[in-house]
Amino acid sequence: MLPRRPSVTCVAIHPTGHFFAVGHTDGSIAFWASENSEQPVLVRTLDDLDVNVVDPETLEAHLGKATDLRLREPIFKICWSGFESLKDLRGETALRVLGGTEPDKGFGLNVLWFPAFNPEDLHTTSSPAEEDGLHFVLNAIRQSLAEIKTYHYSTQTSIQDFYLVPHDSPHFNYTYNPYAILILSEVGQDERLLEAREFPPTDFSLQLRQSQVAKVSQSEGNQLDLDFILEDLSLASLPQSVSLPYEFSGGKFARDAYKMQVVPKDVYQDLVSPAETGYIKPRVRLSAGCTVMKSTLEGPRTKAS
Repeated sequence: MLPRRPSVTCVAIHPTGHFFAVGHTDGSIAFWASENSEQPVLVRTLDDLDVNVVDPETLEAHLGKATDLRLREPIFKICWSGFESLKDLRGETALRVLGGTEPDKGFGLNVLWFPAFNPEDLHTTSSPAEEDGLHFVLNAIRQSLAEIKTYHYSTQTSIQDFYLVPHDSPHFNYTYNPYAILILSEVGQDERLLEAREFPPTDFSLQLRQSQVAKVSQSEGNQLDLDFILEDLSLASLPQSVSLPYEFSGGKFARDAYKMQVVPKDVYQDLVSPAETGYIKPRVRLSAGCTVMKSTLEGPRTKAS
C-alpha cells in the first residue's frame, strides 16, 4: 500500500497507548495501531468510514459525470480523553475534532464517543483461528472505533482553539477525565473570545453513567438503576455554559496573547479550587490572575495580581 498523501496536521494517542489518531489536511482521520506500521486500522471522516478504500460501484457511478466535490476543512486539532480509573484505562473514550467539516455545516467542535477498547471481550468470542496476535488486536481496535454517539458544540464564529479542564489530574496533557471545555473563538480580525461549556455533553454523561452502573454488582444494581433513571429525568438535554473566573469572563483576547502552560501535578492542584456554591450555573474550578503592563519614567514593568 502506498503512503497516505495528505499532510499530517495533528496526532492524538488513545489513553491505553495501543493506537493513535492522525489528522490530515484533507479532513480525514487515520487510526494506526502502535504494533503495526504497514497500514492504518481505519481511515474515516466525521461522516464516513473506510474512505481510503475504493468502492467500485460508487466509482463507476461517478465516471463520466460532473461531480460536485465537497471539500472538507483540514483537521486542525484532535484530543482524546478517557474517563475510567487511571489504573484501568480500558473504558469509553471521547475524541474531540476541530475541523474536518464540510463548508455548509457551520462552525463548531465535533465529539465522537467511542466504546471501550477491551481485547479480552473479543478473545472470549473469537474462534481459535482468529487468535493470531496482531490480527486479534487490530480487530479489537477497529471495534472500539465504531462510535456510540456524536455531538456538535455549535458556535457563532470560527473556533481557533480549545482546551480541557480535568477534574484533578494533569495527566495525558490535561485531557484525562475533563469536566469542562474552554473554547477560543474568533470575534474580530485581532480578537478572540473565551467561553466554557460542560463536558462531556449530557447524553454522553448518561452513557458513561450507564456503563459504570453495569459494572456494579447485582446486589447494588437496583438502587443504582433507580438513581440513574432519576438523573436522566432531571438533566437538561444540552450542555450548559460554564462560568469562568472573573479574570477570564467577559473579556476579549488579542490574537497572540494566550498560551497553555504545562505545570506539575502539585502546582495544578493548587490552581484548582473547590467548587463554589450559590451559583445557578456550574463554574470552572480554576483560580486566575492577571498581569498589566505599565509604562513609567523608569520604563515598562509588569504588575501581577
